[in-house]
Amino acid sequence: MSEPEGLAADEAALGRVIGSLAAGVIVLQDDRIAYANARAARMLGREPAALVGADPASLVPGDERQRPAETLAAIVAGRIEEDYSEYRLTLPDGRVRHLAVSSTRTDWAGRPAMLGVLHDISRQRAAMAALRGSEERYRTMVESLTEGVMIFDDQARLKGINPAAERLLESTFDQLRRNTVSDWQPLDLNGAVLPADQIPIAVVLATGRPVRHALLGMPVADGIRWLDVNCEPVRDGSGTVTGGLLSMTDVTEARRVEEALRVSESTNRTLMDALADGVFVAQDFHFVYANRLLLERLGYTREEFSGLPFERVVAPDLLQVWNDRFRGRTTAGPEPLRTYEVRFLCHDGSLAEFELVANRTEYQGRPAVLGVLRDIAERKRAAAELERHRDRLEELVHDRTRELEAAVAARIESENFAQTMTDHQPTLLAYVDRDRKVQFANRAWLNWFGKTRDEVLGRDGRESVGDVLLQSNEEVIDKVLRGEAMGTPAEMRGAENRIGNFWIYHLPDVVDGDIRGYFFIATDVTEMRRSERRLQELNSKLIQAESFTRGIADNLPVRVAYWDSDQRCRFANRVYCDWFGKSLDQVLGKTTTEIFGEDRSPERLTHSQGALQGVPQKFESEEVNADGRFGIWEVQYIPDVLRGGVRGFFVLASDITTTKRTQADLETLNLELVAARDVAEDAAQAKSAFLANMSHEIRTPMNVIIGLTHLMLRDEHEPVTADRLAKVGDAAMHLLDIINDILDLSKIDAGKLVLAPVDFTVDALLARATALVTDGARPKGLALTVGPRGLPQAWRGGARGQ
Repeated sequence: MSEPEGLAADEAALGRVIGSLAAGVIVLQDDRIAYANARAARMLGREPAALVGADPASLVPGDERQRPAETLAAIVAGRIEEDYSEYRLTLPDGRVRHLAVSSTRTDWAGRPAMLGVLHDISRQRAAMAALRGSEERYRTMVESLTEGVMIFDDQARLKGINPAAERLLESTFDQLRRNTVSDWQPLDLNGAVLPADQIPIAVVLATGRPVRHALLGMPVADGIRWLDVNCEPVRDGSGTVTGGLLSMTDVTEARRVEEALRVSESTNRTLMDALADGVFVAQDFHFVYANRLLLERLGYTREEFSGLPFERVVAPDLLQVWNDRFRGRTTAGPEPLRTYEVRFLCHDGSLAEFELVANRTEYQGRPAVLGVLRDIAERKRAAAELERHRDRLEELVHDRTRELEAAVAARIESENFAQTMTDHQPTLLAYVDRDRKVQFANRAWLNWFGKTRDEVLGRDGRESVGDVLLQSNEEVIDKVLRGEAMGTPAEMRGAENRIGNFWIYHLPDVVDGDIRGYFFIATDVTEMRRSERRLQELNSKLIQAESFTRGIADNLPVRVAYWDSDQRCRFANRVYCDWFGKSLDQVLGKTTTEIFGEDRSPERLTHSQGALQGVPQKFESEEVNADGRFGIWEVQYIPDVLRGGVRGFFVLASDITTTKRTQADLETLNLELVAARDVAEDAAQAKSAFLANMSHEIRTPMNVIIGLTHLMLRDEHEPVTADRLAKVGDAAMHLLDIINDILDLSKIDAGKLVLAPVDFTVDALLARATALVTDGARPKGLALTVGPRGLPQAWRGGARGQ
């Protein structure tokens, strides 16, 4: 194979190598595409043949059309050695494609050109857009909530807060973001500062379990704001707690209502102590409560009596019967005898006689017995005194009557006071007697059902407000009227089709062992239920968004991570972890020192600091992974800016090892091509010199032959001899033309061939050609003839072309 043929084969092999590359390859020269492999054509949505000769400015958007030409000029002129650019192209079929182009200088057809390697980065761009979109949707959703929401990392540092939470705490994110757990200092129900390890976010991070409905007080400008706090753990894909999501609802008003209820309970206790009969509550064969009158009669203080077992109080001869009746009254089945006489041991050892009326009840959610004791010793002494002092009886009755009238007046005044107190409570309060008639209702109750007192009091509740008071369940009312207190959640409809969620209590009203009716107490828990549902929905959406984001990132062929302002890793995809040989648990929440050790390169530190100052970073990094594999990565640090501050930065790293190796191979091939070209040019010059010398040496004797033949032909008159001399002259001229043609080849290589057109006829040209071979054909019995002569006679062309 000759050297030109070898050079052509090398060029063809190089073309096949470039055509088989996974990356697109183009060559720009003279502001035109001189070469494009099949991969580049597919990326640009065109055929390779259609790209060659095309203006690259026609492929890019209008605002970037000058960039290819400027880059080509800078590289060819040597102002820059290489360039990296990204383009957003609209393909002929309407699709949008993002391309990254790495460019360097090369030679093409012996002249400077630019070699560009194309990579399709559309998937990386789409993934980044999806990540940003997911974050924006989540941020918009949280900021639109009416409940306060705060997001903490695994170190209990505040990472996000919505406007509602800023309003509740009367502080901005910038004022709170550097708080540690001990800086929050919420108050407990007693007004004391809650220890740091008992704050909900600290409990969630320590135990991994949620905290529900913690009531905390936060100091604000106008006092204490009470918040109902729920805190849920946030977990990654492996279940590790990576932070906490805290929601809060303002329950300051509800707190005031609860305080009012406690005041009401204290008032009821005072009223209980003011009764003329002794009252006790027994549970689990112990006395758990006694009113003041009973305590004074037995000689105990409240602390001494509470918790005493039956055998310390009940007379020994009655203890067995007492225990049997108590057991029967606190278990299922018929209720034992309710009214009978008992004897109790006083603190000093003496006996006190009472008439007992016992009733079933519930205390703190469990079966108990409510007992009302009337001192019959006093009654017996009164009877004896009546016998001895009959004359004094009428006076005593008269005095007692005055006392009862005063008591009735006091009770009326007390009822008016109770009405006034309950009308200022938001809880719905009512009293229904045994005949289902409403005898009392506070203002909140009337407002909810849109009624006046005249429309309700003394009337059947089913006629005035429907079955809501009966809960549409006669079994509940029957249990209450048998002495059982009931508490149930329910959805209750009010006036104007209002619907609310309430916790409804039915408390039996027992007087002297007789159940006269029941109290109806309904506390509105609508906002609490709504807050719980919203918190669950928010947590579910957060989990879905994180799962979706994780799925996208783990399927990208690039390393993706996120580092916060403290340079702790808050996100890493599978490729990132695999490259460094780490599990997700070994990366998330860890600092750069904890992950990579102390020997991190100063260049990386400089790039990290630049990104945290809001400046995007882009560089190449040569790395060795955990398995010892070498790789070259193109790394980008993209700052995450919110409200003018940098919260962290995204890390995107693309493996360009193959691209770099391809570029190196192309540079090597280019050098080899230049060397081969130089060798071929030297060979061509040597060949041209040889041909020029040889043609000169041959042409000199040929001219002599032609001249002598011409002289002989001029002097010869013999026809045969003259014919033969003419043929010798024609053959010599033809041979001289061949020698001149060989010389023209060297002129072609040197670029000095000049064509001189002349006029000639076809017949003359064919006659000369046949004359050269007729004598040789005749001895073989062959005859040469010229075909039809229909061709035009007058022609013009190069003499060599004939």
